[in-house]
Amino acid sequence: MEVGLQVLNILAISALIQDWSDVDPREGSILITLTIILRVVRVMYLLAELKQFKVIFETISRFISPFYILILCLYCVYYLFAMVGMTAFGGLVTTSSH
Repeated sequence: MEVGLQVLNILAISALIQDWSDVDPREGSILITLTIILRVVRVMYLLAELKQFKVIFETISRFISPFYILILCLYCVYYLFAMVGMTAFGGLVTTSSH
């Protein structure tokens, strides 16, 4: 896995540095982001193997369901206030000085 991450990282950096006409410039940044995410997942997987961190991960997994419901409710409340604000103040705030 480490070799694959290194190859992916080299490809991402070369896509950013070189002027490849057939490659989208954003592809290099996407590859770098993917490399970072894979490295974080790898570290989390290794930490989950340790007994102390296993307890922490199990505790977090037990709290995800209640927090998911809470976050969903908060999202609905924020969405409602955003809709009211857009209806009440839509078009009143502009960036021009006129």
